[in-house]
Amino acid sequence: MRLNCISIIIIGALINCAVCNSQSLTKDRIERLKKSVIRISIEGSDATGTGFFFSPDGYIMTCWHVIAPSIVLDSAGNVLLYKKIFIETNDGKKYETGIPSIFFENSKFNQQAVAYDYCLLRPPSEKISFTYIKLGNFDNINEGDQIYTCGYPLGIKYQFVSSGILSTKYDDPVVYKKPGFPDLKMSRNVALLDLTINKGNSGGPIIKVGKTVQEDEVIGITNFQINPFGQNAQNLNEELNKRGNINLPTGISLTESMKLFSNAIVYSSNGISGCVSINHFLQSTR
Repeated sequence: MRLNCISIIIIGALINCAVCNSQSLTKDRIERLKKSVIRISIEGSDATGTGFFFSPDGYIMTCWHVIAPSIVLDSAGNVLLYKKIFIETNDGKKYETGIPSIFFENSKFNQQAVAYDYCLLRPPSEKISFTYIKLGNFDNINEGDQIYTCGYPLGIKYQFVSSGILSTKYDDPVVYKKPGFPDLKMSRNVALLDLTINKGNSGGPIIKVGKTVQEDEVIGITNFQINPFGQNAQNLNEELNKRGNINLPTGISLTESMKLFSNAIVYSSNGISGCVSINHFLQSTR
């Protein structure tokens, strides 16, 4: 009986130790995360994305494909106009921002941003209250390490926090295309994540859990999700938009019904997502 009591005490102590050392998403982690992550929208567009503050100066990181709709190009690839870019903080306040001129003045910087799919947004001109998350090193995270993120999936105006693990790191070949120039083959460092990501999460931070909240750091930018039928469904949607409405004898719109089904596929998540290494941005600024 005495031995059983001692065993129970030892087991209880081990459980308590494991709980104390576990890196759960505590209240302070969630509060800091939500104050650093913002929603991005483009003038005249329904598309939205995610971004995050990463410096005390108020600069914002996101994906290039999130802000790409704000740049209107002609057939030769020249910029015709820039649409306004807005950010919305977790308290619902909205501010105008924009892309720093270096992305257009420095051709190499622009090339890397497009190929590696990252972009900076300048701080809003208005006074704004925010928290920032420091950038880390993609090389310092291992397969199986715990990660978490926050974003605005599916166009909703509320932040969604999710956690998981980094599954697999690998090199992803990409091709940079520019009218009038030969294609440039490049390679970017990415990782597959066991983490719930949906359309609208792009541009959010992928954060490695540290021993303390202060040691948490961004190692990647939320970039893609794996959906084997997504592209076909997207192509179907585009084709349906080109054609007129088709109604069944019952009065049901066949076109709208097919768009609903294809959208369900486009926006569905299989729980497999991916991020691009933050190192690509850090190396471009050196």
